[in-house]
Amino acid sequence: MTLIKGRSANSSIENFEDLANVPQDLTGQAGKVVKVNPGETGLIFADEAGGGGTPGDTVVAETNFGQSPTAGSEAAYSRKDHTHGTPDTPTPVLPGGAGGTTVAATGEICVDTTSGTLNFYDGAAERVLTPIMSKAITIEDPEAAEDLSLFFTEAAITITKIVGVILGAQGSVTMTIRHGTDRDAAGAEVVTGGTAITNTTTGDVITAFDDATVVAASFLWLETTAEAAVDQLNVTIFYRQDA
Repeated sequence: MTLIKGRSANSSIENFEDLANVPQDLTGQAGKVVKVNPGETGLIFADEAGGGGTPGDTVVAETNFGQSPTAGSEAAYSRKDHTHGTPDTPTPVLPGGAGGTTVAATGEICVDTTSGTLNFYDGAAERVLTPIMSKAITIEDPEAAEDLSLFFTEAAITITKIVGVILGAQGSVTMTIRHGTDRDAAGAEVVTGGTAITNTTTGDVITAFDDATVVAASFLWLETTAEAAVDQLNVTIFYRQDA
């Protein structure tokens, strides 16, 4: 008579656990598979390869789909901690630097940090967008007590330069630029005490200010306090809109 696993060949085996060298209790083994034990001496229950068991509540660094198990360096596009959740909104970054970068193909764009301009190529040449704006006024035969409105700004601005020029040999006119939300008030002077404009060729350039920051919803106006032999006064104000 031939013995199979310690039983006679004509023995009746109805249950898996009745076999020798196999687990004798099926309790708690739902969903598991049978495999050879590490010692290769019998069978054991184990989780199915690639899954099974109760899922964890975190994503471990090793499950990176073939990538190195280290945190990503671009926080704007991936979560460094490998957890679930919505990534941060990407922040666009344009190429740029002192003098800008070469733009020679349609659609290319850069920031020139020296001039503070945005440069782009329009298909024919490089073009420049500048944040500096300007407004000018010309006064014929200015007097010593002018009080003239220039413009109203809804946004906050910063004055960057004022250029004044006159017509009239050996003439002079002292002018000041004021700003404020109340046009009927004294306002704030961009240059305290004003500036004497005497140049008849390249103009007097003013870049040193006492109060060049103009708040939103403000008026700007020009006043004169002295005048001598001036036929014409032209004043140009350069400014940029504040963020």
